[in-house]
This record gives sequence, structure tokens and C-alpha cells, in this order.
Amino acid sequence: MSMNNNYFFRFTILLGVLFMFLQNTSAQYAVGIKGGLNICNYWGTDLNSNYQTKFAPVFGLMARYQKNQTFSFLAELNYDMRGANYDEIIDDGIIYKVEYQDINKAVNYISLPLYAKWGFGQKKLFYGIAGLYGAVAVSANIEGIQVITNKYDPYDVTVIPVDADIKDNVKSFDMGALIGLGMDFKLGTAMDLMFDCRYNWGWLNTAGQGQGYVANTDWAFNLGLLFNLRKKNTE
Repeated sequence: MSMNNNYFFRFTILLGVLFMFLQNTSAQYAVGIKGGLNICNYWGTDLNSNYQTKFAPVFGLMARYQKNQTFSFLAELNYDMRGANYDEIIDDGIIYKVEYQDINKAVNYISLPLYAKWGFGQKKLFYGIAGLYGAVAVSANIEGIQVITNKYDPYDVTVIPVDADIKDNVKSFDMGALIGLGMDFKLGTAMDLMFDCRYNWGWLNTAGQGQGYVANTDWAFNLGLLFNLRKKNTE
């Protein structure tokens, strides 16, 4: 069993334990929707490419279990678009140089962030969050151009469009930590409007064999709308 599969198994156990805990906890429930923007890139060692930041959307569903005015627990189910932009020299031969230019690497995940939320300040307007996320890659591709240049003839240049599926070169499971700050606006008693900025730090290598250690990292700006449900009856 690979390391990523081991972490997937542990993350599944954590979900089960958490679900049992919440079943026995008196809480105010809320569900809602969210959308946002990822400013994403990679971190790691021996990166094969010159990765640069890219912008990608994220959207999904939210659920909140609120113990009291200060503390609550949230879970999300997101379609999470990540990746990076890069240029890469593939072959720097004696006569010809072959390189990728303006490559957009897009890896799309179904992600499940789980995190605690602590309110602070007047009327608990501000909050901090910290938790974990698990994510399963559902698709991956690169788009851009391949340029073949004759080093001795500046007019001998061939440009080839690139559009390739790279799902087999991406690990299927990712896991990491998240931390952030936000604001919670009460829209009467029925709804909450939440805005947060969070940092997602991937722990696992997402690249295939021979591609270095490539882990996800991104700043995310999220806007969510929660609809409060009736309080659970514990009698």
C-alpha cells in the first residue's frame, strides 16, 4: 500500500470517529453553499519545473455544527481546482532545444476540509479556523505550447500545441492542513454570511515517480452562505 493510500485510510477513520462524536453532541446545525478563489502553486524539493502561481476557482457545500457562540465545527465538500503555470526545458541538445512554454497544469480535486472555528471580538464578528483536508484527484491535464528551436538557425522554429491528460502522473489522494481568519455576518436569525482567507498546506507528494517531490500549496479566499436549521432536540 502506497503512502498516499495509507493517509487516505487514516483520514477515513478520522471521519468515522468525528461522525460518532457529532451524533452525541447537542448543537445548532446549519447548511449552505460557498465559492471562492484559489491562488495556488506547488512546494517541494527537486522540482522539475519552474512553477508559477495560478488562479483557480473553488465551489461547494458547507455544513456547520455549532456548540456555542464561540466554538463550532465545519465540514465542506468542494470541487477544488489546483495546479500551477510553468515553463520547462525538456531537451537542450546540441542542435535543437525543446521546451514547454506557457503551460497551465490543472489538477481538479473533490476535497473535504474539516476544521474548527473559534469566534472572537465584539459579537464574535471575527473568527479563526484550523483543521485538515483530504482530497481525491478526479482529473488532470496540461495545456500550452511546445517549442522546438534550432540553435544555429533562428528562423527554424516549430510550435506545437499541447493538450494532454496527465491523470496517470498525479497521485490520486492528497492531504494537508489549513489555517485562516475570517468574518461572520449574522443576517438575522436565519442566515450567516461568512468570508475567510485561509492557507492550505499539502503534506503529500502529488507527483508520479521521477518527478521530484511536488506538494500542493495555496491561499484561498472564500465566501459562504449558511442557512440555520432548528436546534437538535436532546431530550
